[in-house]
Amino acid sequence: MENKPDKGLLTRSRLEFLLLDPQTTQVLRSNLAARKNLGLSAAQLHQKKITDIDCQLSQTELLDKISALQSGVTSQLDFFSRHRRADNSEYAVRVYIYASEWQNQPTLVALILDISTQKKHLPATSSIEFRRETATYGMIGGWRLSLPEHMFYWTDEVFSIHGLPVETNAAVPLDTAMQFYLPESQHRLCNRLDAATADPNSWSEELTLSTAALHKKKLRITCHRQVDDNKVTSLFGSIEDLTEPRQAADDLTGTTLDYEHLVDAAPYGIFLLSAQHRLLSTNASGAVLFHQPAAALIGKNYPQLFHERDQAEARLRLDRAMHGEGSIFELHTQEGRVHAISAYPLVDDDQAQQQIIVISHDVTLSRETEAAITASEKKYRLMIDSSPDMVILHDLDGNIIDANPAACQRIGYTRQELLEKNFAELDNDWVSCHFGPTEQQSGEERQFSDESSLLMAGGGLISCEYHTSVTTLSGRVTVLNFIRDISMRTDRENQRKEMAVRVQQGQKLESLGVLAGGIAHDFNNLLTSMLGNANLATTAQAKNEPISRYLENIESAAIRAGELCTQMLTYAGQGRFAVEETDLNTLIVDMSRLLELAITNKAVVKFQLTKDLPPAAVDPSQIRQALMSMVINASEAIGETSGMVTINTGIMRADSLYLNETYLSENLVEGDYLFIEVNDNGTGMLPEVKERIFDPFFSTKFTGRGLGLAAVLGIVRSHDGALKVYSEEGRGTTFKMLLPKATVKELTHDEGSEKPETLRGSVLIADDEESVASVTAQMVEALGLHATIVTNGRECVDYYQRNPDSVDLVLLDLSMPEMDGAEAFRELKIIDPAARVVLTSGFNQDDAAHRFKGKGLAGFLQKPYHLAELREMLEKVLNS
Repeated sequence: MENKPDKGLLTRSRLEFLLLDPQTTQVLRSNLAARKNLGLSAAQLHQKKITDIDCQLSQTELLDKISALQSGVTSQLDFFSRHRRADNSEYAVRVYIYASEWQNQPTLVALILDISTQKKHLPATSSIEFRRETATYGMIGGWRLSLPEHMFYWTDEVFSIHGLPVETNAAVPLDTAMQFYLPESQHRLCNRLDAATADPNSWSEELTLSTAALHKKKLRITCHRQVDDNKVTSLFGSIEDLTEPRQAADDLTGTTLDYEHLVDAAPYGIFLLSAQHRLLSTNASGAVLFHQPAAALIGKNYPQLFHERDQAEARLRLDRAMHGEGSIFELHTQEGRVHAISAYPLVDDDQAQQQIIVISHDVTLSRETEAAITASEKKYRLMIDSSPDMVILHDLDGNIIDANPAACQRIGYTRQELLEKNFAELDNDWVSCHFGPTEQQSGEERQFSDESSLLMAGGGLISCEYHTSVTTLSGRVTVLNFIRDISMRTDRENQRKEMAVRVQQGQKLESLGVLAGGIAHDFNNLLTSMLGNANLATTAQAKNEPISRYLENIESAAIRAGELCTQMLTYAGQGRFAVEETDLNTLIVDMSRLLELAITNKAVVKFQLTKDLPPAAVDPSQIRQALMSMVINASEAIGETSGMVTINTGIMRADSLYLNETYLSENLVEGDYLFIEVNDNGTGMLPEVKERIFDPFFSTKFTGRGLGLAAVLGIVRSHDGALKVYSEEGRGTTFKMLLPKATVKELTHDEGSEKPETLRGSVLIADDEESVASVTAQMVEALGLHATIVTNGRECVDYYQRNPDSVDLVLLDLSMPEMDGAEAFRELKIIDPAARVVLTSGFNQDDAAHRFKGKGLAGFLQKPYHLAELREMLEKVLNS
């Protein structure tokens, strides 16, 4: 096992040691050097905190430093300060603080170097303190025994210890040296020296010396061996005079500190050098620094442990330290490691420099890190400075810290002018929005992006895109803004939006053109049929021929015109529905023959109907119309080639993600929906065609097709359903119609076979369309009632007010000039709360019913209506 060198050389030097409480910084223990320099007794010093004797460090600052030490941010503290003595004089110190243990409890060790260039007379202490002082500072020297010549080489100090005049570089034979020791000591020393040539372990021995002046002295001698080419060539070590220290220690009471343990616990190397730069002692960390056993370092020339190019600098610095000038420098080892070194003189009470204390630690990683950081900073500074985007740094209060050239150039300020500004002066909204009191207090790291505007030096605004990071730089919370000028992009975006609006407007006009053209086409066909049959009826009547077939044709054309209007209302979501519980499978089976006839000869219809489906809440006639439109569309997609149209039914769960991909009514909720799916294996649709398939009268085939799929979408939306479209060019198309389940059993009205009752009374007809008012009056009179016509709401109210008793029922159109039907209805109810009013309109009955609910409306007739429907309504109201 490798022996350690004698740490006593270090611990008995004039280094000051203080043991501190980590929580309070109270001084727990101290060595004599500290007490002597401060002029305080142990009792006095141990009542103080280290900040009580430090003139520059506050308790808060020290606790912050200790917190960093305990949290592992740093392994030691190292700082310069000034300490105050008992007489209030001050002296410069360098303080090292590191963590250790004392009495099995965590503690802090403060190792303190007096670095004052001028030493003043130290204040007197108690006799025990003085005796401990003399006990701590014995004389120390070095020796070497050359083998096999057996010649001693002593340092000046060893000659003095032996009471001999100093003979520099003089060699003393082993036999001559032994004569200075008492017989017992001679025997012990010779045996230990002989054994040392074979024993690799170093040793320490206390012996008694009879000096040339016949004084007895007790010495501590350490011994190490030097091996060259596997052969012991010399022994070397140190000699320390223990005479006075031993006497003083015998008189002291109480426990003493294990300074050797404290020195070894230091995280940096501590070396004691002679005036000639020879290494007298080191701690464990010092040995680690040079990757050698501590014993192997003793006696070596300290500068020679470093790289050749640094040795001259090392000698110069150590000489300066020996002459009272503290020195801080860096040296490179043979392996290229970097040591940060602090060297100071250690003096005796007569102000004579005796030794050099060196404290050092390996800073290679720190220097490499610093170099990397410097290179990184240079690189990123180059990147930021050359960036075409603006880069502005500011603190949480908005004070600008830095700005790159692009920012200066674009905003119009010099860098110095920007550094004198607050970022709020450039963009107040940005600062107030993102860096209010809450954000300032948190100081948390975050990233975000946004758009805002910067105020230029000339007063103009720049549209900007911000990419911002809140981070910590050099211990300071900093806001890093990367700002891109998007003025041109914003202009282009505005132009794009304007173009999109124009395109959209054009598409609307195109759709309206298609809609108007489709309506005109279909209505012109119907009107042509009606006009032709009317002419034929007139001609036939003149010849006394039957005209009934021509009248039937006119009625049929009018019904088709009404159906076309109904489809348009359905597309607009204003259709009239009779919702009831409906079995979708039964509905499809019942119209299967019609569906087969509706498709081309080349196509086949296949039914895949899921059994035991719950009923749907739908209007059967509307669903039949929607299904027929989808099947016809599928058949046309197949064209003249062979193909198949498949009709599926089922029930599915539709979540919000699925519904968002459909054409749906507003606020449709997640849930279970019944579905009818129509699939074809036709040509599929191009994306531009798919976008327009629900435009009214749109078709890729030919005009005159009616509303087609637009009506299907209106039917689905009016049923609170959804429509999903899948299509791929060349592979076919699928329409999936989602419909709600029935929740309440619908009651259907059985009209029965009641005979019509005879009608009596007077009806006031209000309609601004003369033809409609005239034919309605003729229908009323055909039913046996008296009819009176007015052309607007105001005339209706005035007539009723003049003749309340002669009007049994008011047939009131909802849309009229001057006063519309809704306002006329309210006026009539004010005149006569019991007035019986039936509204007529081409709009949705459900909307009208909801609009006039609870207001005494007698009924509603949706245009166009048959004579039978008019009779039914009049009978219901007049006979109620």
